[in-house]
Amino acid sequence: VPYRTDGSGAFLPAKTAMETWVSVLAAVWLAGGAVFYALTLLSYFLLRRRLRFAVKLSENVYVCECIPSPCVVGYFRPRIYLVPGLNEEEQAHILAHERAHLRAGDHWAKLIAWMALGVHWFNFYLWGVYRTYCSDLEQACDERVVRAADVEERKAYSRTLLHLSYNRRFTWLNPVAFAEGGTKERVTHVLRFRRATPALLAGAAAAAVALALLCGTGGARQTQENAVATVIDHTG
Repeated sequence: VPYRTDGSGAFLPAKTAMETWVSVLAAVWLAGGAVFYALTLLSYFLLRRRLRFAVKLSENVYVCECIPSPCVVGYFRPRIYLVPGLNEEEQAHILAHERAHLRAGDHWAKLIAWMALGVHWFNFYLWGVYRTYCSDLEQACDERVVRAADVEERKAYSRTLLHLSYNRRFTWLNPVAFAEGGTKERVTHVLRFRRATPALLAGAAAAAVALALLCGTGGARQTQENAVATVIDHTG
C-alpha cells in the first residue's frame, strides 16, 4: 500500500489522485479569484483618480473630460459624470437615463453581479451571461426613458446614443455608462419600442386565461379517459 511520512516520521496513507487534484484546483481557483478582485480594486482606483479633475455642475452632476462616456460612479453617494461638448438636448437625455438607473438601483445590481462573477471567474459562459445582463440593463433603462416619448423624441434620443457611441475596450468593473451595450441594438430597440396599452395587456391576459383553461380541460379529459379505461379493464 502506498504510504508517506509526516514531519515526525510517522507512516500515513498516500494521497489519492483525487485528493491531489482537488488541492491543486482549489489553489488555482483561489489565486484566480484574488487576481480578479485585485484588478477590480485597481480599476476602480484608476477611474476615481481620473475623475478628480471633474467640474461640478449641480448637486450630483459633474463634467469630466477624462472619461469616454457619461456614467454613474459611486454607491452610497453616486454621482453622474458627463463628457464635455454636449448640447442641452443630449444632456437632458443622458441625465434622464442615468437617473433612471439610480432609481432602479442598477449600479448596485451590477456590482453584485460582478462580485458574483468573480467567484465563477473560470466559467466563460457566465462572462457572456454578464455581458448580456449589462446590455439588458441598458435597454430596460432606455425603455423607462422613452416610455412616454413620441416618435420624434425617440429619434432624438437615438441620435444621442449614436453621437456618444465609441469603441469600447474591455475594462474591469465598468460603471453604469450611457454608451454601454450594443449601440445598434439599443437604437433599434428604442425606435421599435411600443408601450403596453390597456388593450394589449387585456389581450395578453385573455390569451393566458384561455391557454390555462385549455390545458386544464385537456388534463381533466385525459384523467377521465384513464379512469374509464381502468373501469373497463376491471370489469372486462
